[in-house]
Amino acid sequence: MVGRQHKRLAGSMAKASKGENKSQICVQELMKDYAAVTTNKQHKRELQRQLEKWSKVVESAMQQKSRAQWLTLGDANTDYIGSKRT
Repeated sequence: MVGRQHKRLAGSMAKASKGENKSQICVQELMKDYAAVTTNKQHKRELQRQLEKWSKVVESAMQQKSRAQWLTLGDANTDYIGSKRT
């Protein structure tokens, strides 16, 4: 009788140990997933910052090009203002 109980107890302890190992593995996997998600969020934020930066650069370049074109070609009001001065 004691031998049976000892075997049952040993079996239960082995199952508990396996369960503990599985839970540790699950925790490790969750931590890896969390780290990956955090890294992805940081990467996404960095990409958004870069997109905003380059969008501003492109917008500034377009404004400068527009000003240069306006100085070279003028606009519809340039002829009107020029004719009133003389």
